[in-house]
Amino acid sequence: MKLTSTRYVDKNGCRVSKQTPGARKVNERSTKYYGQYVDADSNRCRVPLSTDKTVARQQLAEIERQIELGKAGLVDPYGAQRKAPIASQIDAYEAHLRNKGVTSKHLAETMRRLRAVLEGCQVRSLADLRIEAVERFFSLLADRGTGATTRNSYRMSAKAFSRWCLMTRRMGEDALASLGPASGEIRRQRRAPTEDELSRLITTARERPLIEALTVRRGKNKGKPLASVRPEVQDELNRLGRERGLMYMTLVHTGLRRGELEALEVRHLNLSEDRPQLILPGSMTKNGKEARIPLRSDLAEALRIWLAETGKWGFDRVFRVPVQLIKILRRDLKMAGIPYRDDNGRTIDVHAFRHTTATYLAKNKVSPRVAQSFMRHSDIKLTLQTYTDLYALDEEEALAALPPLPRVMSPDETSPPTE
Repeated sequence: MKLTSTRYVDKNGCRVSKQTPGARKVNERSTKYYGQYVDADSNRCRVPLSTDKTVARQQLAEIERQIELGKAGLVDPYGAQRKAPIASQIDAYEAHLRNKGVTSKHLAETMRRLRAVLEGCQVRSLADLRIEAVERFFSLLADRGTGATTRNSYRMSAKAFSRWCLMTRRMGEDALASLGPASGEIRRQRRAPTEDELSRLITTARERPLIEALTVRRGKNKGKPLASVRPEVQDELNRLGRERGLMYMTLVHTGLRRGELEALEVRHLNLSEDRPQLILPGSMTKNGKEARIPLRSDLAEALRIWLAETGKWGFDRVFRVPVQLIKILRRDLKMAGIPYRDDNGRTIDVHAFRHTTATYLAKNKVSPRVAQSFMRHSDIKLTLQTYTDLYALDEEEALAALPPLPRVMSPDETSPPTE
């Protein structure tokens, strides 16, 4: 039989959640045939087969024959699955994730990491999936300078695949059950800019496009001012600067990730004066769940003015996020006199704005549980340890909160008489 899966798409054909306005239901039929059988442990199983119906029937008959031989103790009950080409197992696992409804971005990243591990370990079938080979692969990654965080992301994808193989009776045991996490220092340490730095950065982002256009960029007059630019060019450069400054403000005030900012559309904004908020559908978020983020009134007003000025509405993207946003940010930092990397090796990049959000929540004594919800973290340790910049917190305030010590007598004081 062929399987039918259901998904919802927008007018552009991109996958969205069922609740998204204008979402259209699409039924898709698998190109492969699937067979159902009862394994040696009386469990009902489903397996992908050939795209040809006759061949698929022969494949299913061979699987059932092998199961009967296994019951008689004449063959390994998992032998057929263990010898099947790994490509067929990967395809089945990808179909499983699609049916779970994971986001397209999460699916692509998971499959990319899994294929990298399997190719790096030269796995041709499940019989080749051994923990020793995987550990050697991760050791090679470490030797090449790959950080622990990246290695652990590959580990998670590989272990999830191995567990799925066990659950679907493709293997008799989880081959990677004892594969431990990678250890090592976090290679990229980010810092939150101070309030003064943030103010200077946003001001610079607004002014830099026009300033650079009015400055000779090369030749013997490099660095000297130009006489002027055409009024229409000046208006466009001013608009570009305001857009960049508003992007930075939005990142800090909402905790959005770069990809979320890039995909943000006008229809995701509710800029009503009583309770403005930003509503992200599950197709845009990292965990696949809808997120409702409250907006400050001043940010909501700035966004209202921006949308009115640009005439954007509906499915229009709120911002034109450049592909090389990190390079643009570094130029803004340089002109604002803010070091990209401080004396402790910590950097300010695009994702550092999300760290800035968590840090300001902590500085203003927002409840950790509320801060975790605002940041959309599954683990509060991420909010308190990873994303909060401890260097930016006021240690003097912490010292003042401690109780005073009992008065210590000076050397010239006499001890009280003893009875």
